[in-house]
Amino acid sequence: MTRPDAARPRERPIALIGVASCAGTVVVAVLAFLSCSGPPRARNPIAAPLSGPETSFADAEELAASMRADLGPGYEVRVRLPFVIGGRSGDPTAEALAETLDSSMAALRRQFIDTPPSRTLRVYLFEDPEAYTDYCRRRRSEEPPSRFGFFVPASRQLILDASTGGGTLIHELVHALMLDDFPNSPKWFDEGFASLFEQSSLRDGRIRGLPNWRLPELQKALADGKTIPLTGLFSAGHGDFDGAQRGLLYAEARYLCLYLQERGWLEAYYRKFRGDCARDPTGSATLRSVTGQELEALEAEYFQWARGIRR
Repeated sequence: MTRPDAARPRERPIALIGVASCAGTVVVAVLAFLSCSGPPRARNPIAAPLSGPETSFADAEELAASMRADLGPGYEVRVRLPFVIGGRSGDPTAEALAETLDSSMAALRRQFIDTPPSRTLRVYLFEDPEAYTDYCRRRRSEEPPSRFGFFVPASRQLILDASTGGGTLIHELVHALMLDDFPNSPKWFDEGFASLFEQSSLRDGRIRGLPNWRLPELQKALADGKTIPLTGLFSAGHGDFDGAQRGLLYAEARYLCLYLQERGWLEAYYRKFRGDCARDPTGSATLRSVTGQELEALEAEYFQWARGIRR
């Protein structure tokens, strides 16, 4: 989630992502970074370079020094552009999540994100809820706005409880990348697309969303006949996503993105919607264009598909 007083405020719950492998699919997150020795390994090729006239990482070392002072003894801070990553020295979870940033960003940029980050992204990986809460109280003078983590767009900070897993990290990373790539995305897609990767897998350099803990709320609404029509989802704003129906709004937005992914439409939809957003601010016309279906028929098919999903 993002701070309500920050630019483009967002509120969201964030789930875990497991560490496992099966049939050649690696479920994010793996490997170590903060305690490794030697220079960083080369990145995978992605859509565009991470440097150029549109990017500004000149402040990375200055931000790293500020983070070291901010975090204090026992924490290690490394520059790995476009990130400056801070975590408890020797914490294996933070080390694994730091590596997840590279692999996840490469996959997201290969499939969706054309514009590289324009500014350095600061990532704070706290080892447990106590350290995360203590930092928010001491350094931000507030209670954590989420028990998982949040993104501050104005300062490009991702502040996370690393013990909750990689889903938190990837969710917030998506928001950070969309800030430059799709800044006028409506609330439903901003949250649905980011939530899609709360539970995800990496295979052959590509990322795919998987069913997750949001499914039961959607399926209960389907069983009770209390779903929100797609027109209502598309018109929902920040207040709605923080209101009484927030859980269902997140679930419907996330699983609509999963539905588009499973039908092979998501990548085309993202790019076309991004390009046409000024003319189609809710994305409904783009959805009809990409799927070839009217909204009512698409809604019926989506809800029927969602009834049959199994975690």
